[in-house]
Formats: sequence, C-alpha cells, structure tokens
Amino acid sequence: MPGSWMTAEEAEAARIYDFRNAGGLVDAILVGQNKAGRYIGYRGDGNTMVVAPPGSGKGQGFVVPNCVFYQGSMVVVDPKGENAAMTARHRRENLGQEVHVIDPFGLSGKPTSCFNPLEWLKTTDPNYFMPDCDLIARALVASETPQYTHFSDEAVNLVRGLILYLFAHEPHNLNLNRLYDLAFGDRRYWLAVFELMAESEHGNPDVQRMVRSAGNWYLGLEPKAQDIHRGTAQKNLQWLAGVAIPKVVQTSDFDLRQLKSRPTTVYVCIPGESRELYRPYVRCFVTLALAGMYRIRGVPPAPVQFMCDEFFTTVGHLPIVENAIGDMRGYGARFAFVFQFLSQLKTLYPQNWTAFEGSCGATLYIGVEKEDAKHVSERLGESETLTQPGGTFFAGGDVVSKAPQYRREPLLDPQGVGRLGNKRTVVFMQHQNPLMCDRVSAHSDPRLSPFLDENPMRKPPAALPGAIAPMLGTPGQVRTVDDYLKQKGDKVSKISEALDKILGDG
Repeated sequence: MPGSWMTAEEAEAARIYDFRNAGGLVDAILVGQNKAGRYIGYRGDGNTMVVAPPGSGKGQGFVVPNCVFYQGSMVVVDPKGENAAMTARHRRENLGQEVHVIDPFGLSGKPTSCFNPLEWLKTTDPNYFMPDCDLIARALVASETPQYTHFSDEAVNLVRGLILYLFAHEPHNLNLNRLYDLAFGDRRYWLAVFELMAESEHGNPDVQRMVRSAGNWYLGLEPKAQDIHRGTAQKNLQWLAGVAIPKVVQTSDFDLRQLKSRPTTVYVCIPGESRELYRPYVRCFVTLALAGMYRIRGVPPAPVQFMCDEFFTTVGHLPIVENAIGDMRGYGARFAFVFQFLSQLKTLYPQNWTAFEGSCGATLYIGVEKEDAKHVSERLGESETLTQPGGTFFAGGDVVSKAPQYRREPLLDPQGVGRLGNKRTVVFMQHQNPLMCDRVSAHSDPRLSPFLDENPMRKPPAALPGAIAPMLGTPGQVRTVDDYLKQKGDKVSKISEALDKILGDG
C-alpha cells in the first residue's frame, strides 16, 4: 500500500504535542521527541507496544520518562527495580500519588509493601467469589502446551480447591504461605484436608457446596492421578519457598481496587535472573488489578496505565490480558507492553498476535533488525514517485491517452530500518501516517533528570558478599544423611536385639 511519513501539518492536527486532557492532567504516553526536542505523545485510549532489543534504551527512553510524566494511576512491572528506585519518590512527593513498592529482594532500595492475592477474596462480591478463585488459580498455574493442558487444568482445579479450603476452614490463614504449606505437607495430612472438605459443615450453604464438591472431586481420583496433579500443583507453587517472598504474601498493605478512585502507583520488582520463577506472583497481581478495572464502574480522570516491562518473561501468556486488550479502554485502563523482539509476542499469542498489535494505538520500534526490521518496512508501505506524467497526446493524427507512470519503492527498506540504530524510533499511530522521531534519554535530558533518583544499576559493583551465617547449618547443629542413616540403623539394631531377647526367652 502507498506510504508516506507524517507531515508537520498532520502532526499538529493529530495533537501529538498535546499531553494534557481537559482536566489539566498529563494523560499522554511519551513516545519520543522531534529534532527540536519537542516531546511527542500518544493521547488515544488504545494500548501502546514497544519492540526494542536489549541495550536499545527502551527503559531510559520509554518506561522511565512515562513514570515521571504520567499523572494517572500506574501499575509498573519492574523486572530490575530501577524504575521504582528512580521514580517512586517523585511520584509520591511531586505528583501526590500513593505509592507502593513490592520489592521482596530489596532491588530498589525502597521499603517493601506487601500483597497477598488471597486477601482479595475477603471483600469480593459473592457473585464473583468462585470466578475469582478460578482467576487466582489460573494465574498461579502456568498453562501447558496443547497436548498437556489436561495436567495444568487439573492443577488449576486442585489449587482452586485448596483456596476454597482456606477460605472456608482457615480464614485466619488465607494467604499464599499457608497454601504452600498445604501443597507440600505429608500425605496423611494432605488427604485429611480433602476428607474434611468432603464433609464440610460451613455455615454458608453456597460455600459448603463448593468446598464439598472440590473435596469429593479429588478423593474420587485414582491414587496415581492424585499424585500427578499434586506434583503439577507443587511445581507451580515452589517459588513460594525461600525467605524473601513469604514476607510479602502474608498480608496486603493496600487494595488494588483503589487504582481507579485514588491516584496510586504500584511497582512490582522481581530479580532479572529470576523473572520466570516468580512469574506466577506477577501474574496474580496483574490479574487482580485487571479484575478491579472491570468491577469498579466509572472512568478515572486519566486512564490507569499498566506499564508491563519485559512482558514476555515477567507475565507471559495470560488469558485475562488477551481478553482485556480489546475492551480495557472502555473500563478506564490501557496497557504499555514492552518486548525485546516481535517473536516474543508471536510465541505468546501465535493465533492472534496481529490482533494484539492491532489493538495498540501506538507501536514503537527502536533499534530493530532482521525480521523485525522487515516487519517495520512492510508496515511502512511503499512510496510512489511520478516518473512520467499522463495525459492526452496527438500522434499521427490520432488522439492517444497515456496513464501516468509511477515508481514504487519501500518508504524505508529493512536495511534502512536497521541502520536507524537505537537513537531513532519509528512510531505507528492508529489512523495516522507513521512518524520517525528521536528517542528520549531520561538521564541526559535536563527536563527529566532533576526528578530522578539514583539508578542502582549504575552504581559501582559492591564487594563480594561473605557467608550468611544464620542461613548456614554447622556440624553438630544439624544431622547429615550419614548421621540419619547411622541413627536409623542403630535404632533397628536395638529393636532386633529386643526381639531376639523376647523370642529367646520364649
């Protein structure tokens, strides 16, 4: 299709330099700047997607600037903690927002807040209680490949059943730590949970019916199937072991439903090297934040912005996101998805990745090469250059009409896209011609840098840590397996000796 770049007149008409809404709030997403340094923004109600390989500056050029400017509520998935470290204080002190940093590993240097997904169930609408149990269970259990979905589906049923048990019989323990303890308890205790569920005497008949059904379902399985499904559930809950995570999932410091009614920013910080391990927690958080968008009616002064950095590794395939990309704009929220490569999106949503891309009111490509550069070139289309004008001519006494001749060539071929480097950004906005602009750099931009705190990722490396004594077992304090087997053998020998005496005496 014929293509052309956005002209200066079209840019003014599209109001790409207008960042504030009628109420005076900055509700535009910053996408870059023009040659004169004038910021360019997207103010539509669609989602935003950034495709930029590692080292291309998507953090300093997109995520951080928007954490500085954006005045609506934000949910920031922060895989290294640097976004919270640099912008949390600014959003609290200068933008007047309530700020929570969930940072169990201390990546940002900020005090950590707590979020227990199961606490959501204490105040949910009774009509949504069972669907919410299912949402949480599906967020905790990763979906398997098509040939193995049976196992992940049954693990969802199992985790949902455990959640029902905690709600009905241990409401004081309705947290992920207790869920983990149940999943990894000894077999006798484990089966007793479901035996009790099958005989539940909960005072609410609806709750009683749900709990009994879950208990009877599990007890009705063959022992082998019971063990298989328990193993799958355990695999998906093993991230709850350790020291850091249990501290932040015991209770909640805030209610996610406040995002629409109160200017609030929540950062979820997870170590970069452990993103996939702790993905279930991020999935739970995003799932319930989106549920809050659906449940709380009304439109906030500025859309609630979900800033999903490194979406492929931090969130992954999540059905509620797939459903929300098309209709979330009607509920006062929108996404900003950050990918390293377009192939990551295709892996997560192979059947409808184009719909995912199409839902985005603005799509940014920074520093892309190879297949992604080819995709950008194809989206840009072809320009037409007139090589021979048409018209009506007299030739040999005859009237001859000739159509004009055009030369068609890519607006920018894949090699040209690749040569742009990471300082230039190609931006596609819905219903507009594409534009090329400069990438913002938060640290070197004098309009941004005064609002930023120090980035912990840019500090000199710390000294190597020594041994953490309280975590280490020492000889004499704990038994080795050799000690255990020796003691067990000694005990068996003593029993044998006692039996020999009894039999001998007989």
